[in-house]
Amino acid sequence: LEGEDRRLIKSTVEHLKYKITKEDILEIVSEECGVKASQILGRIREREIVNGRFIYCAIMNMSFGYTLERIGKIMDGRDHTTILHAIEQYKNRYRNEDTFRTTVNRIYQKLGI
Repeated sequence: LEGEDRRLIKSTVEHLKYKITKEDILEIVSEECGVKASQILGRIREREIVNGRFIYCAIMNMSFGYTLERIGKIMDGRDHTTILHAIEQYKNRYRNEDTFRTTVNRIYQKLGI
């Protein structure tokens, strides 16, 4: 298995084992990104907040199996295509931005993924 697939399986097992809630994930992401949880769920478009939003959407989908539609409802009623775009942006930034990747890796570590 490749890294992301291995992480998905491991995180699914951890999620079931420890019952990590969407609120727990949001709190960890907001702490590591240095923004409020309400800002991640809101509509502000400052870079740090948007980064947190992208990370939250990607982790919810890729590591915990939430559907795009369900994440959209959590994220203040956003459309599933908006969530898909957020995940694509997450992947791009993870690949290309060292600071972003470091933040994501710290979040994964705190989540036990």
